[in-house]
Amino acid sequence: MKEKGFYILPSDLFASVRKKARHDPNLNETLACVFKDIEGSAIGTDSEDDIKGLFDDLVRYASTHDQGLACATLELQ
Repeated sequence: MKEKGFYILPSDLFASVRKKARHDPNLNETLACVFKDIEGSAIGTDSEDDIKGLFDDLVRYASTHDQGLACATLELQ
């Protein structure tokens, strides 16, 4: 945490999310939560300004496109 200024929970790692992706009916919401968790972990650190808003476009895309990020994630499998 001190070195990077943010953290990613093991359950939020891309490999973990990807394993569950095919069976997650709310994958867009899951991905949006992962991005928000990463951003939230930087609050109060030196990297807060660097991380703040970094995923906004992806979260916005996920909320406006039916399974947009979900399809992209499944493609990466």
